[in-house]
Amino acid sequence: MHVLGGTYGERCANPVRDELFGSGLRAASALSVLCPAVRLTSAVNSDPSGSAARAAEAEAAGFVAKSLGVDARWVERSRPMSWSYFTPLAAPTLNGAGAVIDSEIAVDDVAVLVFGLVEAGPGDRARPQVKGRRVVLDPQKPRDLTLSDVAEISAESVLLVLNEDETRALGRSLDVEDAARNLLSFQHLPVEAVITKRGARGALVTMAGASNTVISPRWTPRVYPIGSGDVFAATAAWAWAEQGHDPVTAANIASAATAWYCQQREVPVPLHAVDSSPYAQVHVDHDAAVYLAGPFFNLAQRWLVDLVEYALRPSRFSPMHDVGPGDVDVAELDLAGLGRCSSMLALLDGSDPGTVFEAGYATKQAMPVVCFAEQVDAEGYKMLAGTGAEITDDLTTAVYHSIWAAMDPDTWRGRNW
Repeated sequence: MHVLGGTYGERCANPVRDELFGSGLRAASALSVLCPAVRLTSAVNSDPSGSAARAAEAEAAGFVAKSLGVDARWVERSRPMSWSYFTPLAAPTLNGAGAVIDSEIAVDDVAVLVFGLVEAGPGDRARPQVKGRRVVLDPQKPRDLTLSDVAEISAESVLLVLNEDETRALGRSLDVEDAARNLLSFQHLPVEAVITKRGARGALVTMAGASNTVISPRWTPRVYPIGSGDVFAATAAWAWAEQGHDPVTAANIASAATAWYCQQREVPVPLHAVDSSPYAQVHVDHDAAVYLAGPFFNLAQRWLVDLVEYALRPSRFSPMHDVGPGDVDVAELDLAGLGRCSSMLALLDGSDPGTVFEAGYATKQAMPVVCFAEQVDAEGYKMLAGTGAEITDDLTTAVYHSIWAAMDPDTWRGRNW
C-alpha cells in the first residue's frame, strides 16, 4: 500500500494532546502492522538554515515513520504546518497556511491511498500525479471542494471515501444519497463505490446496481475522533485494495478499526481490532433525535450549547435554538420537544435547575440520559447516577454516546463501562 498525504502537527486543548501526524503519516502508521510493506509520500520542512521548529518537524516525522517500519519519501515544503483544536468537536485552525510544495509529486503503485494536501502550490505542480490499479481517494476538504482540489488520478478502479459535505460538493446535490449516486457516473474517475463517512452515525456505502448499505458505528467507552477519518480511510483502503474485499466488507472492517482507534487513541491498528472487534455495533436509526438540555444565560454557556448542537445535527432538539429564552411559557414548548426525542444530553456543570429538572423528567419517561460534567458533584448527581444516567467528563464522548443511545437505547442500557 502506498499512502500519499499530509504530515502536520496536531494540538488539542480539551483533552490535551500534542503530536505530529496528519492524514498521511497517521494512515501509514495505522497500517504498519496490517500491511508490512507500507510506503508514504508526504511533505515536511527540513531547511537546516531555518528555525528549530522546522528541524524538529522533519526529525520527528522521520522518527515516527522509521520506528513503525514505514518506507517514507519526504518532499520539501516552505514552512511547518499544524492544526489546533479547542475540542475535537470544534473546527480547527491552521497554523502555517500558505506553505508551498515547490516540487512535483508523482506516485505509481498497485494500491494507493490518496489524501488531499493542505499545502498550496503554483499551477498544476500543486496537484499530485497518481497512477495505480486500485486507488482510494479521501480529499480531506469539507469546504469548497472542487475537482481542481483532487489529485490527477489514473486507475483501473477508484473507491471514494468522503465525508457528507464532500459527497454533496462533488456529487452536486444537497441530498447525500443522491450525490453519492451521481458520483458513480463521475466522468473523470472510474468510481466503483462511494463510502460516505457520517461521524457518530456510521457510514453509507453506495454502489451501482445495489441498494445503499448503512455501516454501523461501534460502541466505545470513550471517543477521541481526531484522526479517526484517517484510520477509517486507511483500513478501508487496505481491505479493498490490498485484501480484495468488496466495498461493504471493507467499510465494516474500517468501522471496527476506527472504533479501536477512538478508544485507544493510538496507532498502529492491530490485527485483532479488525478480526474480532470487542465493540458492539450500534443499531442505526437516523430519525432518532437527541434532546440538548443545558443553560444558555451567558456567553460561555451559549457557546457550549451552540458547539454541541452543531455536533448533534441533524437529529436533535435544542431549546436554545428551537424555542429560545422566554417566561414560564417555554416549559410546555421544551417538554413537547423532549417528547419527540429518544435520548437526552444534559450539560450539567453548574447544576442549572432547569437542566436537572429536564434530566429527571426524561428519566421518568424511561429515556436514556447522558450527562456531561467536568466538575462532577457526586452528592448532587447521585439521583441521576442512581437511576441509570451516564455521567462523563469528556464532551466528545457525551455527544457520541447520546447519539448512540437515541438510536440504540437497549444497548446503551446494557452498557458495562
